[in-house]
Amino acid sequence: MLIVYQLPFADVRSLGDRFADRLPSPAWPNAQDGRDFVRYFGSARKRRGGGIDSSGWVDDLNYCSARHALILPDLASTPLSKLGPAHVFRRLLADGRAVARLEFGVALRKARGLKGDRLDALFHAILGLPTRSPAWRTRRISNPLLIQGDSLAKLYYRASSPWKYAPVDRSKIVPVRAGEPMLFVEYTDDEIDSLPSSSIDAESAELGVANLSFRTVSYSRRSIGCWFLKREQRTGERSSEVRVDPVARAVRLCLFRMHAEHQALKTVLSMIRGEALEYVPGTASSDRLERYVMDASKFLFAAKSYGIRGRQIHNIMLNYWTLSTPGEKELLLDQLKRFRPQNRARLAEILETRPRSIVRKQKQFDVFISYNWKQKSEVLPIVTALEKKKIKVWLDREGGIDPGTIPATCASRGIKECRSFAVFLGSHGEGPAQKYEIDQIMDRYYSPDRTGPAIPVLLASLPK
Repeated sequence: MLIVYQLPFADVRSLGDRFADRLPSPAWPNAQDGRDFVRYFGSARKRRGGGIDSSGWVDDLNYCSARHALILPDLASTPLSKLGPAHVFRRLLADGRAVARLEFGVALRKARGLKGDRLDALFHAILGLPTRSPAWRTRRISNPLLIQGDSLAKLYYRASSPWKYAPVDRSKIVPVRAGEPMLFVEYTDDEIDSLPSSSIDAESAELGVANLSFRTVSYSRRSIGCWFLKREQRTGERSSEVRVDPVARAVRLCLFRMHAEHQALKTVLSMIRGEALEYVPGTASSDRLERYVMDASKFLFAAKSYGIRGRQIHNIMLNYWTLSTPGEKELLLDQLKRFRPQNRARLAEILETRPRSIVRKQKQFDVFISYNWKQKSEVLPIVTALEKKKIKVWLDREGGIDPGTIPATCASRGIKECRSFAVFLGSHGEGPAQKYEIDQIMDRYYSPDRTGPAIPVLLASLPK
């Protein structure tokens, strides 16, 4: 299993006259392998597998190591140790215009049968990983990975600016800003048993991959977008082997690039709206600003980008990270009234674009069985009859509850993954766990997210 955490940066130094230029080295996106470096981050290297298309997507061909910028603890002392972490990497990539990104990835060789709470625990372990940055105020302080965004953005700003512009003055506008991070998981069947029912399918067949899904992960009062890419496991291939699937790799790189571009464009538009970026016709920086906004919009809304059908991917992004609200759009277009008319009209059309409705994954089970364990002898024959009719039943007897897991938590997960609910009542009344299940079922039944009927089933032993 491969897990990657991406932190995108919007770098607007080339888009406004008030900002100092970047250092000429590295000359992104053509950083020279073994010669260039980024202060506080590391040296430039050539990507072993190259980019998606060397004639167009050139910013994936070279990167700089970021192991000095993002300092990790000994992974053997973290919850990840049980999953066999290996092949840890930290990279900084940039396109030389307004998009940069830091990526931290780790391969987990011992991940097996993850689902539900165990999958969420893995994400929390990644997002809460204690990390340090060589920023002058925080170099000795460990912070969770998720909250390092602003520190790393300022560090990149200082590292790629001339020394006299390096200090960050709070009274001035910092031209490098962190966007919303993203998680990515590439897995096989034996590594993840099942994805949560809240996952959204991304039209995997059109992309040529086995399965591509999206969901959000909640951590520390924030929602982080997470993509799941399933790859087929070849016959005889051990799950611990790391095999490069060209199609899966292309989709992975496309996801990373689109997310970073989306977040950078959103930040640039926000800075224009807030007048941190000013458009002055006839200036070189404003020409670059207009060209960037139009190029980024064209790239994100294209039906196909460098061989990958990315429209559904970006549609999912728009559902969770809109470029601007209707009120913000009017203010933004007013700020851009001196754009070239055809470009302003095209941008207005893009900002009017509303994402298509998204299709969530089908529920994994047809019916949730809630019963008192003392009535097991009466309930199990009914369950067997339902299964003979090809009805998928959620029952803790079938492995719904993992050893060592709180039953109530597993029941909540099961309720979310079922289309309907059957509550069995007999001579022993409601059991302790069943009372909790009934409360959860009724909350679900009366919620806007209601999925199906709740059916009371009276057993023969119930007194008349």
